[in-house]
Amino acid sequence: TVETWNALTVLTIVFDLLAVFLVMYLLALAIIGWSNGPLRIWTRIVFGIVGFIIMATLNYIIVIFGILLILALKFYGKKLFVRE
Repeated sequence: TVETWNALTVLTIVFDLLAVFLVMYLLALAIIGWSNGPLRIWTRIVFGIVGFIIMATLNYIIVIFGILLILALKFYGKKLFVRE
């Protein structure tokens, strides 16, 4: 339980929840291999590795990198990540 609530406690909880949802999304993409088309194998491997690193460390930089990967997939997915 949390003894005292302050801004840092709330930010930590929000960050942890964001990281959990990010890990679930990255690992789902890595396992299923589909996002508006079939993903390339190297993309699936990178998503899986980044997902496991986030799950193990909860490092801020790796979480931001994971978010940037998802944004790159959404905006540049057809060119960079999706197999034709």
